[in-house]
Amino acid sequence: MAHGALTAQVNRTQLNTQETLTYTLTLDQQGVSREPNFSLLTQNFSIMAKEQSSNINVLNGQMNAQTSWTLELAPKHAGKFILPAILLGGQSSQPIEVNVTDGNARQTTTASQQAPISIVLTANKTSAYLQEQIILTLRVYHQVNIIDGTLSDLTANNATIKSLGNKKTYTTEIHHVMYKVIEQQYSVFAQQAGKQTISPVLLDAIIEQPTQQTFFLSSFNQNTQQRIQLRSNAIQLTIKPKPAQYPANALWLPTTQLQTHVSWNPSQNSMKLGDPITQVITLTAQGLPANRLPDLQPITPIGMKNYPDQPQLQDTTTDQGITGQKTQSIAWLSTQSGHFQLPSQRIYWWNTNKDELAMNDIPGRQMDVIQTPGTSTPIASSNTRASFSNKIPRNTQLPPRVFKQNNIVTHLVWWEILAASLSGIIFLLLIGLWYLRRQIKKLKRITQTSINEHEKILRPDLNRLFKSALQACEQSDPKIAKKAVDAWYLIFAQTHSPSQAALSHFEQAMHQLNAHLYGYESTVWSGAELKQSILILEKSSMNSDNKTTDALAPLYP
Repeated sequence: MAHGALTAQVNRTQLNTQETLTYTLTLDQQGVSREPNFSLLTQNFSIMAKEQSSNINVLNGQMNAQTSWTLELAPKHAGKFILPAILLGGQSSQPIEVNVTDGNARQTTTASQQAPISIVLTANKTSAYLQEQIILTLRVYHQVNIIDGTLSDLTANNATIKSLGNKKTYTTEIHHVMYKVIEQQYSVFAQQAGKQTISPVLLDAIIEQPTQQTFFLSSFNQNTQQRIQLRSNAIQLTIKPKPAQYPANALWLPTTQLQTHVSWNPSQNSMKLGDPITQVITLTAQGLPANRLPDLQPITPIGMKNYPDQPQLQDTTTDQGITGQKTQSIAWLSTQSGHFQLPSQRIYWWNTNKDELAMNDIPGRQMDVIQTPGTSTPIASSNTRASFSNKIPRNTQLPPRVFKQNNIVTHLVWWEILAASLSGIIFLLLIGLWYLRRQIKKLKRITQTSINEHEKILRPDLNRLFKSALQACEQSDPKIAKKAVDAWYLIFAQTHSPSQAALSHFEQAMHQLNAHLYGYESTVWSGAELKQSILILEKSSMNSDNKTTDALAPLYP
């Protein structure tokens, strides 16, 4: 019987010599006759516990079976190790890299961890740049059983906090005492330079506390429940501003690594006029979420047009934090034939590992656009006229022209028929124009009625969105203002025709908002200018509608 896929995973890749990790090997098949050989894992780890389980799922009539082996591994010594691939039935799992530090040199142990239960908050760094990722780790150490418990949210002023996956559980040894550990990691992005404080986390739990009682000289153990509340330590952070040498107009990107990948479809450098070619750009940054990566706006050469799709965003989390990936597709279309140079693009970023400015170049591309040959129109030759003239010699004398009465009568009848036909055609055209004008008036009334009904339907939503947009501008929150103003303008533009001056004022205010949101400017944004432009746009639209109605009325009495 053929074996399914064999995969391996661990619940953590960073630990010390006094801690354990959970290793899970999964085979997409049930009813395995023999157990995998885990002896390769024992070179650097001790197998503390092992468990086998099977699982069957039926989805849309398709049965999926899995067999899993779960091992608790304790490192024998410190170092960087590779958990080797495991072989089973011709299938092989993937190797996994694990970093083990010296548990005796660990500095995060506090006196409170000698208690039956304690909670500790640590940070991988206490000094970082503005919007640079800081990884916080919250650990609950307990010797007693926790029957039920909740943790308060991690909070900080002027900071964005994201959870890194699910909680992890393992065991560790501290001063020759074994503890069970519940661990949760977070990514923190400070949004303001200066001193920042991560507030303590509150643990509200019900624990099982063992007690000992004596009755008739015999002793027995009895467990009691106790409710406790514990707070962790606070974390003090120093947030540095954006370096002065960073380009002023570039989006601020503090990351440990930024990778760019570009592909073209089709891949050849020549294309036919009117055929599209797609450019796919993928940005991957360690320590930055995907929504922080820039939107690429390439310069379009004359004779070409580009149509960017909505970017695809993806965030993945590991022990090292968040890795954001942004994929953007841009369709290029030529409007004329010739040779074109698609320009390159440069992305600036700050390497937080080396503490220096870095840049990635997206290469340009040369394109040859070829016009498809069309069918040529044949040109009439002048030889036909010459063939007739050649039939009569040049010196031949033509006989005198004779006008007969019957010819005159024939010509007169022919002109009368032609004049009558033209008169009839003109008469029919006049009737057609009169009928067309009546239909246009009728269609105008129907269209105006439909527009009025459409405006009556949209007016309540438009008024509500208009007020929301003004309120969002008054709050000077750029993200809320962007969302509210876009929602209002989407309906406003369907039923109103503002003046060009008011529209230019509004577009300039929106440009300032977009520049602030997407990193083109680093100044503090105020919604007063955008609010004023919205009011002017609304007033201009009302005046424009009144003038339009007055001007059109005399045309259709």
